Amino acid sequence: MSPIKEKIISVIQKIAVIILACLMLLGILPIGLMPKDDVERIGDFIRISAAEELYSKYNRTDGAEKIGRGHCAYLKFSLESIAETDIEEVKKVCLRLAFLKGSGSLENEVFVNILPSGIWPRGENVPDFKLPFEREAAVIYPQTMGAEDSLSEIDITSYVKERIADGMNEIAFRLSSRMPINAELASGANSDSAYRPCLKVVTGEAEDTDAYTLRKASVSDAVYVSAKQPDVTGRELSNRSVIAAGGDKEIYLKFDLNENAIFDAVYKARLSLRQVGISNYGVFNISVVNNNQWSGENISYNARPRGEEIYATAFKAGGVGRINIDVTQAVCEARARGIKSIAFRISGENGNAIFYGKGDIKNEPELFIEASDDKNIECAAEAAINALGVNSYEFVTMDLPNSYTSEDGTDAKIRWTQYDEDGNENDGYISSNGEVTRPKWFEVNATVDICAEIQSGDYVTERQYRVIVPAEKAPNYDNYSFGNYIDIGNSRSEEEQKFESVKVGNVRRRWASGRIFTYRVPEDDGSMLLNLACIPQSDNYITLKLWNGDDAAYRDFRLSLCGSTEDSIILAAPDTAETDDSGFVYATYALPREFTWGKSFVSLRLECEKSGQDMGEEMLKPRGVYAVYMTQDPCFEPKLFAKQGEKIISEPSFAEEKIKKFIDNLKKIDIFQSANEEDATIEDVSDVGKVSFDSNTGMAVVTGEDLNIAFFADNEKQTALVYQKMYYYDRYCIDCPVVYNGDIMMVSYGNYKMIWNRSETDALPIPHSDMDVSGVYKEIIEGGYYTFSEDWQMTDDSAIPEEAMVADGKCIVIGPSRAILLMHISDPIQGSDWRVSRINGINVLDVNPNDERKVDSITVKAVGGVPTGVEKLEIIVGIYEDDKIISICRDEIKVTESTEIYTIDFSKEELYMKSGRSLRVFVIDNSESMTELSPKLELP
Repeated sequence: MSPIKEKIISVIQKIAVIILACLMLLGILPIGLMPKDDVERIGDFIRISAAEELYSKYNRTDGAEKIGRGHCAYLKFSLESIAETDIEEVKKVCLRLAFLKGSGSLENEVFVNILPSGIWPRGENVPDFKLPFEREAAVIYPQTMGAEDSLSEIDITSYVKERIADGMNEIAFRLSSRMPINAELASGANSDSAYRPCLKVVTGEAEDTDAYTLRKASVSDAVYVSAKQPDVTGRELSNRSVIAAGGDKEIYLKFDLNENAIFDAVYKARLSLRQVGISNYGVFNISVVNNNQWSGENISYNARPRGEEIYATAFKAGGVGRINIDVTQAVCEARARGIKSIAFRISGENGNAIFYGKGDIKNEPELFIEASDDKNIECAAEAAINALGVNSYEFVTMDLPNSYTSEDGTDAKIRWTQYDEDGNENDGYISSNGEVTRPKWFEVNATVDICAEIQSGDYVTERQYRVIVPAEKAPNYDNYSFGNYIDIGNSRSEEEQKFESVKVGNVRRRWASGRIFTYRVPEDDGSMLLNLACIPQSDNYITLKLWNGDDAAYRDFRLSLCGSTEDSIILAAPDTAETDDSGFVYATYALPREFTWGKSFVSLRLECEKSGQDMGEEMLKPRGVYAVYMTQDPCFEPKLFAKQGEKIISEPSFAEEKIKKFIDNLKKIDIFQSANEEDATIEDVSDVGKVSFDSNTGMAVVTGEDLNIAFFADNEKQTALVYQKMYYYDRYCIDCPVVYNGDIMMVSYGNYKMIWNRSETDALPIPHSDMDVSGVYKEIIEGGYYTFSEDWQMTDDSAIPEEAMVADGKCIVIGPSRAILLMHISDPIQGSDWRVSRINGINVLDVNPNDERKVDSITVKAVGGVPTGVEKLEIIVGIYEDDKIISICRDEIKVTESTEIYTIDFSKEELYMKSGRSLRVFVIDNSESMTELSPKLELP
């Protein structure tokens, strides 16, 4: 090609460059579409990459070439970019070379020679040292073994100026060494352009902005603080440059980012810690503290760096050696926000990890940063910064992107993976294509760890994010009326109570006594929404209906206010034993007042405790829930909910079997076991009809054919666990209130009041004014009947045996270390009223509703005398099953004022009592209205 044509082509190329530059300034042409050049200009500061590179023996592709032991390198640079520059304006020209650590010896000897003009080796087999060289530019000694990457800059200003003055447009070098161990030179193929060989030219008013080290980050603070020494500063705690994390200790590290050594896109960053000696194994958390305005000399545990903690991750520590932790995303985010230093916090609940701190260059914490100008790596790095799309770390509500396109048109694909606390894949909130599923409104905001697998071309990387997925907005139920009962699995009941669930599964069914009962099981991470009516200014209790026929070890339940993690309580799983007469157990728990205070209804979240709940070698499993109730009484009675759909079963039960099951369950209760070890008097609890109590431990157990009940007082909590075996079910109250009056301790549970005298020396009267007692009571332990009626009240003694005496309850005195159990029989009445006193001639207190029998007679009594003006009496007897009448009879008798007791014969009627049925007796005289009809007796 002729010189004229060459000049024309050169002019056209320069014009094209000018046009492209103008288009970029106008925003018409994206910067990424501008072809890369071997020359980089920053004002008057110029970097010139090698025009040609040739390496003897090997041409590696990993960005490093050997120098030494017969290996040499040839580098050629074009000077055309500065050929027209006034020589006087050229202040400095340096040959910049990078040698990689871990190669060569501590001090290598490398000769840098300038080749004569026009001399350049050709062919694959390059002669090592046979080419002549014009002059020796320098001998350098890069330190590579066991040190950082070594940077060498050789001043060749005079040589370059001579070449330009002589009209030469290139300069070439040979690098060689006769050392026995090879050093590795970063070549033009190195992924990080900061490492590549270049000529650095400083002209005019330019300043050299290149870093004189290749280290891209350096530790400026490495300290730990301790809760045991809350006011001691971190520097004083550093303990000869040793730092520790775990338990009460926290590590704070701060690294300064050397931006002048970071030319390209950062695609990998690793925090490297060196452990000291043997430390206890543990899992530790590392997060970025969005606050770098602190100094290790001044911080203490009470004055820790405050700021938002983000980009949290976990790592395991134990033993000795280096631990490398991926912190790529944290570093990239910091640089994107223009932060010049980055601070880390390391903590751990368990374990004790000890690391080297600042001061020992070989062992101190390091932050390794790798960068590249590969277009695919750059695209992936940009995709990682923008991976959350329009979301933030605090609130991920919109779907995450599954692709990204950089300004130069390079594409990246993004695949998402969500992990649970154990590191297992779980797509509960973030799917693989980035689709976001927010927690239900009754759940809490979900903090999840997600990983983005980003692929651009052949390059693949992964980035971790810890984000918050907020729960959905709660519905407004202020104008909706909720009931106090949910029949779990019953679609009508669930709909009425706006029942919802997450990871609970389909409705399950159980056959019992010829009936179907539905239930649901909250599995791992599953929860149920319970909307229940409550009383605003009252104590409220929640009751769970559970199955009582399995000997498995169950997990506890956790109950919390919807949308909260702080307001939660543990509902201990009741202890049950497997027997042939399985039934239900009703477990009752007190709700904290702050749950319901001032509310007409409450929305609660019920879930099982995690499977890791400690039970030794026993396998814990979740438990099915059949129904949920809200009451204001710690003693739960299921028949009160029969009209709302509660299904009650009754299995045949014999006294000895019932007592055996009662005792078996008692032996499984922890508090009973501990008491059994301390007090031998508890051993006789297994005998039928026995009463055992211990005022010191707050325990009392009553067993018998008609009554099986146990009280376990917790003096610290001032509550009691009450367990009672009923005819067709068991019931627990986990949080029954305990009332204290000096040495007297009392628990009220339904119809019962258990009262202990904890004094070992003094007999004490019962504090009846603090006991909320009224009416007639039977004392179960010592025997006898007592009334607490006021003078203006009448005592209802209809259910008391004729030969029994009724004493004044205010005179009761309890002996030292003794207890009494009062069972409520009847309320006082203010005027005359009718009561049912006997069935088939048997006192109503002695009637077992579970026995099969025909009702032949009903005896009624006018308590307080026959009401004035009553001439006739109507008695209605109904037998019910599933709250439905299956038989009903009525009779009418004449009444005389002198006769208070009447027996009505029903022997000709078909009135049969048996298990699962209930008996209701209505008594109406001519002074009462049928609209006010209510039973005088209901069994059970």
